[in-house]
Amino acid sequence: MALCAFDWSATWVENFHEQLTLTTYWCITNTEIVSHLNLKKKGRWPLKTIACFGSGSGAPGDAMYDAMLEVGRLLATLGYRVATGGFGGSGMEAPARGARVVGGTAIGYTMLGKKPNAFITAEVDCSRIPYLTIPPEMQYGIRLGRLLEADGFIIAANGGPGTMVELLAIINLNYKFPAWKANPKRFTLLNPSYGVGWDAKMGDQLSELGVFPREILPLYIISRTPQEAVDWVCQ
Repeated sequence: MALCAFDWSATWVENFHEQLTLTTYWCITNTEIVSHLNLKKKGRWPLKTIACFGSGSGAPGDAMYDAMLEVGRLLATLGYRVATGGFGGSGMEAPARGARVVGGTAIGYTMLGKKPNAFITAEVDCSRIPYLTIPPEMQYGIRLGRLLEADGFIIAANGGPGTMVELLAIINLNYKFPAWKANPKRFTLLNPSYGVGWDAKMGDQLSELGVFPREILPLYIISRTPQEAVDWVCQ
């Protein structure tokens, strides 16, 4: 019969999976729409968003953790929504925690089924789409892509390879993508221990290698205090 004669070949299943995968972005966006509608009911929508990047390690009392906590507090006080990768450390937990101190909003983009930190007010799980298994590589790309939709970026200058990928993505999008070139997005490296770790010297080296085009330099500063970082991206 017709159903029995249907083409269940491996090729068909693979093509169907690819089409289903295309719905991933829409489904995750829909999750955020619900969050936005809840904020609208409270008279707090739309909010501009600043994404915070950095290490997944660090705890209260560490210089970078405390600095990023203050970043989150300052952003929320100004009425900005804080977006992070949703997990722990100075780059993700600290700014969300700071936002919550003053009743702000912190959205966390998570992946691999890991639980967000306790200070996230709205989670977008980039690994969960009904009836679809999303490969880790795609989860990573979706998560980064959604964070890059923010209006500006504060990067804790103590990150590893993942934070470097995020920094280079911001540089590349500002340099090559028409929508970003028309509306450039500011970013800053926050380094309260200036002279140690990521600093101006690293930026100069990247520029010499052609990785950090000089045309992008006006969008970027090294910040030594949370207030300086927030003032820069929120201009």
